[in-house]
Amino acid sequence: LTLNIPCTLLGWEVHQMVVEKLQPAPGTRLVLHGTSELKMKQSLKEQGMEKEATLSCTFCRTNLYVAWSCAKSGNNEDEFGLEGVTELQGLSNVNKVPEGLKILQCSDGFNQ
Repeated sequence: LTLNIPCTLLGWEVHQMVVEKLQPAPGTRLVLHGTSELKMKQSLKEQGMEKEATLSCTFCRTNLYVAWSCAKSGNNEDEFGLEGVTELQGLSNVNKVPEGLKILQCSDGFNQ
């Protein structure tokens, strides 16, 4: 996959573009690397990629601890913490559900 993109894009924007093109399998998440792991809230330029850069991508299993912590706290500081999750049950405070989510079952007291 080759993308010509401006160095002003943030890491999460590049991440989204690659995910849309490569369509990761359920239960996996995408990790992008240059000389180190791509930082989501910094531009490519801020990460030292001003002209051309080669990024590697790896599909990893979803980190269940990070996903559970993100979902349970309702604090989605890690924007991709729920990436790859396909099912959540019994949680009522999830702010941003993953695109691949197929089942969402909430407890009886949901939204009351």
